[in-house]
Amino acid sequence: MQKELRGRRTRDYSINYIEDLSLITESNDNSTDEQIIFLNNDYGCEFLEILDKEAIVERIRESILDMYNDAITPSILVLYSFLIWYKNSLKGLERLGKTEECEKLLDFEAVLESYTISNLGSLISQKYDRDNVDEFIKHSQYKMLSMMKARIISSDESDLLDKLKKNIYAAIHNCYFLHLIDQDFKVDNCYLLRWEYYPVDKVFRDVINTFDSEISRPAYGELKRKEYFYFDRIKKSEIDFSSITSLSIVKDGKRRQVYTANKAIDQATLIYLSKRLNIEFNISYPNRDNIMELSFNLIDSLPRLDNYTVYKFDFKDFFDSISIRSVYSKYVEHSNLYSYEKELIIKIGKKYKNCVQGLPTSNALIEIISRDFDERVKAAFSEDGLIFYKRYVDDCILIFNHRVKKELLDRIIDKCRESTFGKSVLLSPSKTSYQTKMDGDASFDYLGYSFTRCYWGKGKIYYFQFGIAARKIEKYKKQLDSIFDTYELDMNERLLLRRIQYYDSRIVFYNYDGSKYVNKSTWDVRGIINSYRMLRRYVIFDARNIANGDAGMKKPYRIQKETYKFLQYYVKEKRDSLSIVPPYLQGKGCFNHNLWKGFVNNRSIVFQPNIGWSNDLLSERLIEIGGSPIHKSYYEKTREYYSLLVKKL
Repeated sequence: MQKELRGRRTRDYSINYIEDLSLITESNDNSTDEQIIFLNNDYGCEFLEILDKEAIVERIRESILDMYNDAITPSILVLYSFLIWYKNSLKGLERLGKTEECEKLLDFEAVLESYTISNLGSLISQKYDRDNVDEFIKHSQYKMLSMMKARIISSDESDLLDKLKKNIYAAIHNCYFLHLIDQDFKVDNCYLLRWEYYPVDKVFRDVINTFDSEISRPAYGELKRKEYFYFDRIKKSEIDFSSITSLSIVKDGKRRQVYTANKAIDQATLIYLSKRLNIEFNISYPNRDNIMELSFNLIDSLPRLDNYTVYKFDFKDFFDSISIRSVYSKYVEHSNLYSYEKELIIKIGKKYKNCVQGLPTSNALIEIISRDFDERVKAAFSEDGLIFYKRYVDDCILIFNHRVKKELLDRIIDKCRESTFGKSVLLSPSKTSYQTKMDGDASFDYLGYSFTRCYWGKGKIYYFQFGIAARKIEKYKKQLDSIFDTYELDMNERLLLRRIQYYDSRIVFYNYDGSKYVNKSTWDVRGIINSYRMLRRYVIFDARNIANGDAGMKKPYRIQKETYKFLQYYVKEKRDSLSIVPPYLQGKGCFNHNLWKGFVNNRSIVFQPNIGWSNDLLSERLIEIGGSPIHKSYYEKTREYYSLLVKKL
């Protein structure tokens, strides 16, 4: 059975009686006012002025084809479900080579009795001879009755049986009346194909479905089942993006403008356009975790080479420097995007000159033009020993297997930059790093990590130390400062403990959407330990050597000094500043609640009731910090717990 008809779930309705169209329309004089109103409402057309039967049939058939989403009425859904059941049952008869028995499918007299209706579940689950045509027909009819029974509003079994009889035969007569089934018992497949056709782009429908599980449930409620209406507006380029507003935020000490759409249709259209760009240009967005895993493995082995070169750079004000119109004219205009999609991108380009941050389309347009830059860079250094090149949005790193002069790198990168982006995009000199085995910068940062070239022992054995970039450490220190400052105000020891545990753990959220439209699960992992998980093996290495007394004596430290001090001692430093120290932080207790221990133990909090915090435990923890679990789902309790711990700091 089809699960959906033009955006309307085929089981998402309930019904009392459906009317037999032939009884009403063949004698207008005998039709009651209620019947006429019913026909007008359920089939979306007027009947009083139509006298000719075939004209009535044609009017109803055309009216049905005009219905989408919520406009599709229960009567239409019954008709459609019955027709699909009949079509599928005919296929079963074809398999048995018994198509001449198709008339029996529509004879429900033998199964429309009280015992059958009361025991449909067991009758359907019973095994039957699939090669016996009579048993096949009876089993198919059980399925139809079960579907119809589940939708009918009834008060008792006798009432239910009466309604089932009336509705089953009304559905049969209506299929005949509307020529959906002809006199030879064949289905009008051409009409059925037109009926099932849903003129809404699959990408747009997928966007709306992700709203329910990932973005905004209120927006999902506003858009779902109105896809045809809203997508029609998109095709007519009627979206004006008027709800987009900017918000000034401070990130890493720098103030930025981030733009967001507030109306659901503007949000959906922007995401739709970005996904269409992704598909058309086969965009593969860089993944930080994958890049860093490759980077760590390679950088850790660089000291084995006779020489090497690491060149790291990024672009200054990257998003605000790239013109939407420039990307459009060079790449998008001549693509296979639909004309209305191109017109909407032009609208965004008129509204905002450059690829402003926050809009999904900006990310796609940035990747389209940056991919051109990537190819130019790799081609320019193809014969210069380039063994690694990665770009994460505006942060780039190149690694060579020998020494390359910085002047050459500067010149070639600058040439690739200007030939791709023009003069509007510039490099950020303060964030450019150059390192070889013998000279250049001793340390460089990349994607929040820090890498330091070191020497060990009398023989000057080269190796790398790894850590968290200094500016990121300051950011995380401020978060911990806020946790302890709040404690000094409220003196809530239990809340402080839970906040510290949240801070020094991997936080794992399990997101599952088992709706009729989307059936997927995702894991969302957060926290410092997760963000810097590439450090864990080096933390464990140092921890083992510290325990054995070998660290710094027989074996070098692999974690940078400032990172080690932060991970190991910052909780103690904050503990020492408290006016009243909670028992769990007294003495060496503070070392059980620091990030160093969290890395070593890979400490995790998993918000999933089967493998992580149970529903009862989450309720207890929520009550403990002042929340209420009453009448809340696990998901709602998780959100409240997070809000009380983090958002109210």
